[in-house]
Amino acid sequence: MAPTFVQIALSAFLAAALSVKAETHTISFTNNLRSCGKGTPALIVHGSLVSNGTAYTQSGTMQGIAYLQTGDCLFNGEGCGLLEFNMANPTPGVPGSGSSTDISLITPHELNVPIGFNYYNGCDGQGTQCLTGTCHTAFFQPDDTQVQVACQDDNADLMITFCPDGSSSSGSSSSESAAPASSASATKKAATSSAAAATSTTAAAEATTSEAVETAATSTVKHVAVATSAAESSASASAASSVPTTRASSKTCKAKAAANKRSNQSAAKRANSWHHRSRNARAAF
Repeated sequence: MAPTFVQIALSAFLAAALSVKAETHTISFTNNLRSCGKGTPALIVHGSLVSNGTAYTQSGTMQGIAYLQTGDCLFNGEGCGLLEFNMANPTPGVPGSGSSTDISLITPHELNVPIGFNYYNGCDGQGTQCLTGTCHTAFFQPDDTQVQVACQDDNADLMITFCPDGSSSSGSSSSESAAPASSASATKKAATSSAAAATSTTAAAEATTSEAVETAATSTVKHVAVATSAAESSASASAASSVPTTRASSKTCKAKAAANKRSNQSAAKRANSWHHRSRNARAAF
C-alpha cells in the first residue's frame, strides 16, 4: 500500500523533531595548573553552576559563561576574565545562527589568568586566546563584535583552556613586567654610559699625567745635559789654562838648573885657581 500524503508529512515532522532532539553540545576544560598556579574552573549554564572542571554535555542549545575561580571572582565572573558562549546548531538559510563564543573584559571583568578556547567535533581548531589584559581578541566595549568566533557546524563542542601553554600565570603580568624590564634596561645603559665616561676621564687623566711625567723627565734630562756640558766646558778651560802654566814652570826649572850649573862651574874654576896658587906658594918657600 502506497504511503499517503499524511504519512509522508508525519514522517517528515518526526524526522525534524528527532533531529532537533538529537542536538547536543559539550563544554570541556583544560586547566594548566603548572602555569596558572591555582584556580578552579566554573561553568555556569542558564544561571546555574553546573561544573567545576569536568566536561558538561547538554542536549539542544546551551548558553552560559565560564571563568577560572582564583578567589576573587564573583558568581557571574565579575573581577575576572570571562568566556561567553552560545552553542546552537545553525538554522538553514539563517546566516550567523550557529554557535558563537567570545572573551569579555568589559568592566567589571578583568583578566586574572590567560584564557583561550577552540571548537572541536565541528569547526575544528577555530578559536582564539587572550594572554594579556591588553589583548586584541576580547571585548572591551559592547560593540567589539569583531572578536566573536562563530561556528556553523551542527553539534559542535567547545574546549576552554586556562593558562594556555607558553603563557604566564597572570594576564597582566606580561604587560606590567615590560615597564620594569625597560627601566632596568635604561638603568643598565645609563650605568654603561657612566662607566664609559669614567673610563674616558681616567684615560684622559692618565694621558695628562704621562705627558707631565714625560715633560718633567725631558726637562730634567735637558738640565742635566746643560750642566754636564757646562762642567765639560769648565774642565776643558781648566785643562787649557793649565798647559801654559805647566810649560812656564818647566822653563823656569830649566833656567834654574842652567844657572846652578854655571855657578858650580865657576866655583870649580875658582877652586882650581886657588889650588894652583897655593901649590906655587909652597914651592916658593
